[in-house]
Amino acid sequence: MQWIPLQALGEQRQTFLDQFDSWRRDWESLDSARYERHYSKLFDSGEMDYTRWVNHKRRVAKKKTFIELDLSDVSVFAYPGEKDLLVVTFNQDYRSSNFDQYSRKRQYWRKETDGDWKIVYENRAKYLPIHYRGIPSSARRIASVE
Repeated sequence: MQWIPLQALGEQRQTFLDQFDSWRRDWESLDSARYERHYSKLFDSGEMDYTRWVNHKRRVAKKKTFIELDLSDVSVFAYPGEKDLLVVTFNQDYRSSNFDQYSRKRQYWRKETDGDWKIVYENRAKYLPIHYRGIPSSARRIASVE
């Protein structure tokens, strides 16, 4: 276990939560460029790499007039044994002009060399606790990239 001074932890936590909220607001904005900036070029959903995912999201966004997101039960944990990797799990109530969905999501955020946190993996979360699942194979490959 690695202890972090309480003040430093609070600052780090708030910095990340601000970034996380920026991701939500940028998605709601329907501005694809703003939304995409939160994703690493190494992103992989387990089904799509970054390029395929971006193209898919752009096509989907063009068909919408609005997106609203309510996020709840957000948990943020540093991944044990991995430097600068966070596991973020949350409930997502997604509403748009042509689609509504409630789901549990999991994201892996990695601090990149420029110091910005970027999403390297995102998908629906299994309800099995993360410590039983480990890093998904698509994120595991990415997690070892420095």
